[in-house]
Amino acid sequence: MFDRDGNQKVDRQEFLVLEEIFGKKTEDDGSSESFRRQSPQGPPKTTLMTHLFGQKGMDSLDFNTFFKFMDNLQTEVLELEFLHFSKGMPVINEEEFAEILLRYTNAAETDRDEYMQRLRTRIDNGQVPNQNVMQQLSYFITRYALQG
Repeated sequence: MFDRDGNQKVDRQEFLVLEEIFGKKTEDDGSSESFRRQSPQGPPKTTLMTHLFGQKGMDSLDFNTFFKFMDNLQTEVLELEFLHFSKGMPVINEEEFAEILLRYTNAAETDRDEYMQRLRTRIDNGQVPNQNVMQQLSYFITRYALQG
């Protein structure tokens, strides 16, 4: 996905695709493509870019290193999100879990409210998701999204 030249490594320019995925750039500040054309050095150095690609930005990542970085990042983000909703508890209730899932859909706010109302009538106060369940579901959704 990021290895555009097929050399089995991810260089700094290929990594910048993540900037768009994470929504770092805004519509009114111009695209990262136009920024790279205007500046031969590319985007400003950040601690992350220096760590991954060296002081001069010329290093590259092999697939395993890149995969480990992305996996660790996703795990940390999921952990933070889970801790936010669980308020420090080891589990969250079904309603909170549904809210997490709905945050990443394109459903209109009115539809979300309808989904939550329907869920409230069906909750049986059974099994409550823990962080491991949330992480497994996230990995499943990610793989599904990449295939489709």
